[in-house]
Amino acid sequence: MSVVPIELKDSVQKVVLQFNFLKSGFLPPGMKELERDTESKREERKKFSGGSLAILQKNCSLTGFPEELEKAGYGLAGAFCQERSGEINRYYVVRFTFIRSASEIFYPIPEKEHDISRTQLHTICTTALWEVRMFSNPFYRNGKAVAGQSSVNINLGKRLPLFCRNGEPAVAWETGEDGKDVQLPIKPSHHLRLDNSIIDLVTAE
Repeated sequence: MSVVPIELKDSVQKVVLQFNFLKSGFLPPGMKELERDTESKREERKKFSGGSLAILQKNCSLTGFPEELEKAGYGLAGAFCQERSGEINRYYVVRFTFIRSASEIFYPIPEKEHDISRTQLHTICTTALWEVRMFSNPFYRNGKAVAGQSSVNINLGKRLPLFCRNGEPAVAWETGEDGKDVQLPIKPSHHLRLDNSIIDLVTAE
């Protein structure tokens, strides 16, 4: 586990939440879908990667985190899903981009699209736990890094569902106080939180 809290200073222009899904059947319905990824697009993305890793933690809950982003002054500016190629298999990304509302580059998406995307994000965050990898990156505009400005990219993978297909809570085997193995509802190890402009992990009770 690696934990270095990130402060959302005025210089942080963008926060991106990117969820990785192994199967298309787990994608939220109605997402705006981009064309399938290409080799040239993958090479282009590599030019803008390589930020410093701040947080790495498995089995995290993001319940409430998007709402905390909005309260901190970041507005939802875009959302999409896309099929991409990994080192072995293809996978799917669902990406939500938040921009500092006071920034000149913030253009809110249409109200209907915003409400749908917000509902989809809420569902993703409340129905599964995730491995969180958070990076502090330069902020790019028109393909060039802007001096004195930055962005935060939060990559979320290794999805652990909290519910079964029938709606019942998912369970895992754990050792009880009497030393016997029992099935208990899956619970998060940590919560990703934004408080007083600080993104940090809080140990689950």
